[in-house]
Amino acid sequence: MAGLTPAEKLVLLALVNESDYKHRCALSNVHLGERVGLAPETISRAIRSLSKHGLVISHRRFNNSSVRTVVIDNLS
Repeated sequence: MAGLTPAEKLVLLALVNESDYKHRCALSNVHLGERVGLAPETISRAIRSLSKHGLVISHRRFNNSSVRTVVIDNLS
């Protein structure tokens, strides 16, 4: 997790904490932001960065929301 900002680390931990047994989290940026005390825009930036680092994969769903999958193998 070297090279991540504090906000990115916080969002990653929140995603892991809220994930199901398949490591998927369907909380919106608004709900994630409420849980960790960050603005939805900050959540969005952090998720984009985590995706670039290969730690999170975002899947767009049918109703304009996303499911994020945490890539556990890349956390070490």
